[in-house]
Amino acid sequence: MNLNAKIPQRLEHGDSNACILPSLNPFDPEIMRYVKPVRMTCSERRFGKVTIDGWFVLSSSNVLNLSISYIYRDNPSKKFINEDFGVKFSEPTIVKRNKNGTYKHKLSNDFIKVEIYFEKFHHVEFHAHISTRSQELLRKVSMKRKDVHGLGLDVVFLMIDSQSNANFHRHLKKTMPKLLNDENTILLNGHTVVGDGTTAQLLAILVGDREKYLPEARRSVDNASTCDQFNFIFNDFHKAGYLTMFSEDNPEWGAFHYRLNGFNTLPTSWYIRPFWLAKKPSHKCDVEYNNIMLKTFTETFEDLPKVSLIINSAIAHNDFNGLQVIDDDILEIINYFKSPVRINHTILVIFGDHGARIGPFRTTLQGKLEQRMPFFSITLPPDFNVKYPKMFIALKKNSNVLTNHFDIYASLHHILSYPDLPKKKFIGQSLFTKIDPAVRTCNNSGVEDHWCPCLNYKNVPITDKIVLMVAHETVRYINSLINKNKDSAKLCSNLTLGNILLAGLKTPKNDVIQYVKTSKNQECDSCGIVYDTAVNSKKFYEVVFVVLPSSGTFEANAEVLPDKKIIVDPNISRINLYGNQPHCIINEFPYLRPYCYCV
Repeated sequence: MNLNAKIPQRLEHGDSNACILPSLNPFDPEIMRYVKPVRMTCSERRFGKVTIDGWFVLSSSNVLNLSISYIYRDNPSKKFINEDFGVKFSEPTIVKRNKNGTYKHKLSNDFIKVEIYFEKFHHVEFHAHISTRSQELLRKVSMKRKDVHGLGLDVVFLMIDSQSNANFHRHLKKTMPKLLNDENTILLNGHTVVGDGTTAQLLAILVGDREKYLPEARRSVDNASTCDQFNFIFNDFHKAGYLTMFSEDNPEWGAFHYRLNGFNTLPTSWYIRPFWLAKKPSHKCDVEYNNIMLKTFTETFEDLPKVSLIINSAIAHNDFNGLQVIDDDILEIINYFKSPVRINHTILVIFGDHGARIGPFRTTLQGKLEQRMPFFSITLPPDFNVKYPKMFIALKKNSNVLTNHFDIYASLHHILSYPDLPKKKFIGQSLFTKIDPAVRTCNNSGVEDHWCPCLNYKNVPITDKIVLMVAHETVRYINSLINKNKDSAKLCSNLTLGNILLAGLKTPKNDVIQYVKTSKNQECDSCGIVYDTAVNSKKFYEVVFVVLPSSGTFEANAEVLPDKKIIVDPNISRINLYGNQPHCIINEFPYLRPYCYCV
């Protein structure tokens, strides 16, 4: 995409106040120069396996010694407030070879570390399963809570970190035709983010709120609580008799652990984090582990309603080209849930939390827009359109309307409340009810101006005086964050403006600026819109610039008032990797990681 060219746009309806969604070409020549082939074979070998009935089995005549240790949650140090950041291992149990030459051991816990000594090398592998004891406990809990309300369908979330709608089309040569040719799959072509990074997106989907409105849970804040205080949608599914699963393959960068305090108690019925902590560091082959664990959970509780959340972060977080490596793995999951035993009671959601946030691709105009427009697909049972025609038609019509992660949270509540509409008031709206595109805007659906893909955008010369003012003021603001604490001020360099790469003027539509609140109507508690037509439009500048000495590349937004006063939006994004630059403050001041260049 030529930065000087007009962004191609399509109007989804005739109302001039509506959101104009960008129509991005995934194969634009400007973008394709960043697309590279990635070839990778999985190097992690596992000699043993765990059967569905809980036996570890290994057949080999070359094993000299084999031991199994169980993995448990543990608090690794005083700097953490719970057991969600470390693991401990049981004393190893030596497994003897039986008469058939097989090593076989009945497991009493869910996660194991296996050490195998061969004649010429030592091998360690990890396995996860659901022990008989766990199965019995979870079945009892599920049967006690079973509810007659709701659709009663399984919901499977498969998330691949940092994946835009366009990148799915670019890299998934097998998966995308499968989804596009499936009449029961709906792609949300106007789906957008609600904040920066994974945590903001998952809080919208799972909690239905922004972090700033939730109880304080940041690791960097004294006396902060944990994420247990957030009312996760998992709890609502538990009350309805569902079992739940959460597996995230990169535990050190976890959505609720990188900046937040994690959980005191397990947030889901089957919580895989101890396995990943024991197995770390993460590996690109971890997608295979996640697929195995999803199948294990599904097959163990085939007869019970379930919600599964699988997050694959390691494969493509730092390079959007990595997605092509797991095309077959994603297709495998699609086909798995198309099997006769599952196809009629499973909603399969494949999505990205956001598009690529870092790398040279992000300095392009299309890269900026792709970050804001993640991939999101929903595959329904084949008889869904017959059983629930109004819900199916609404979802289909919403596929080309502005939607976001808050709508997913509302939709999950609708799955639980059917045949009634949810009674709770939401930021978003259930996608199983028709969203009126004539009044749907970023502002009234929970998307802040900074993340809104609908805003009119005009390129501005990087030499423009106001652009220079905005860039300098933003650097001053970043330095004020660094200098706020005397320790960080000593450890981190003061930053100066290097050069400006890109600048633009964003002019929100009047319905974005004049939005006041939602109101109740016949559709739902928050489907009506109240405007204040006396409010005038505002001007927001967006600047992409490089700072010295770190060579950090940042994207910042600022409002410029009529008197030329500049108000910097604190949501500043670093769009290249900071690597080891903030090593001196990485634990004490984690929120300064994008900005700090250690002296």
